[in-house]
Amino acid sequence: MGTQKVQAEDIDYSAILWREEGQWNGAKVPARQALVLDDLAYLVQAIPG
Repeated sequence: MGTQKVQAEDIDYSAILWREEGQWNGAKVPARQALVLDDLAYLVQAIPG
């Protein structure tokens, strides 16, 4: 079993989804930020709720 490095061009779509006051919300995540866990964590922390 091997590992493969993911490149930004390999990502078709990435998003953050959350539920707030009974309603689903979403925000598109740029591919560059979806690749780096620290960047993704920063975006998630900025989501209300």
